[in-house]
Amino acid sequence: MKNKSKQRIVRGTIRKSPEFKAFGAMIRRCYAPSNNVGCYKDNNVGVCQEWRYDFYKFLFDMGCKPTPKNTLDRIDSTKDYSKDNCRWATTKQQSRNLRTNRWFTYKGKTKILTDWAKELGLDYKLLHLRITRSHLSFEKAIQDDPFNRLIEIDGDKKTISEWCQIYGTNPGTIRARIYAGWDNKKAITTPIHKKKEDKEE
Repeated sequence: MKNKSKQRIVRGTIRKSPEFKAFGAMIRRCYAPSNNVGCYKDNNVGVCQEWRYDFYKFLFDMGCKPTPKNTLDRIDSTKDYSKDNCRWATTKQQSRNLRTNRWFTYKGKTKILTDWAKELGLDYKLLHLRITRSHLSFEKAIQDDPFNRLIEIDGDKKTISEWCQIYGTNPGTIRARIYAGWDNKKAITTPIHKKKEDKEE
């Protein structure tokens, strides 16, 4: 423990210490008769016998909080509060350990979606929507064109709208041409013939 932390506890300010508050919150989460903590009871999450009635044992095992921003966190959210399963975690560490996080394994590595988005250079919100709203598999969702919306011409891939801006056509015409059996390149690059204006009398 750091000297200041030792002095704080020795002076009899135990109940006001952040460690004691964390200890009390831990006990309430698991055993208080409150609807707000039902998830802990429903999942049979408790506090190890060494800690449940002994704050000093908890403090001895955990030590003082490294910083005011650190919070008590279970490393494995399915297991009890204990020396081997707890840490003073940063906000970032806790956010990675939420039950709502979804983990995906790809090429032998398992990460949460935010980490995969960062590693693969993808937009997290877009990736999340592809998986949750469009129900794509992770492998499909990380592809550049999971919905096969890009059309390739001479090695360059663009959406129909992007090709229309280049060649001055419109999406409806291109889709109709492709549906009629036209080659993609021909359907996009062939100009749209305007109707001849009526001749003046």
